[in-house]
Amino acid sequence: MSALGSLGAVALATEYARQFPVYRRRLDEAALARTRAEVQQRLDSLEKACEWGSPLGCYLLGKTLETGRTGKTDVARAKKLYTEACNAEFGPSCFALGNMLARPGAMQDLEKSESYVERACDLDDASACDAL
Repeated sequence: MSALGSLGAVALATEYARQFPVYRRRLDEAALARTRAEVQQRLDSLEKACEWGSPLGCYLLGKTLETGRTGKTDVARAKKLYTEACNAEFGPSCFALGNMLARPGAMQDLEKSESYVERACDLDDASACDAL
């Protein structure tokens, strides 16, 4: 490579290094927008599944809202969804509801918590049985 070619490569590399944060930010923003759209699509699917009577859909939507994995935390709604799925005899939801009611805070109700965990065990949720 000639000396002139080396200088051109150095100049190109220097320019790229200077512009890299801009390119990186644009790529990150595009990826974030795509991720947000995918998350919203999954939330919408879980919402529909729950509306159509799927206890698993209600449970998964409740878990997502309780933990805030999507950036939205709605513990009161999660409790409602867990209750709905538990009433449909979905053991993991009864166990999740029992755990939620066992935590210190405004919703704490140890009597109800224990009854939900027992119900989950009766519905063959191994984690609930281990917790008793």
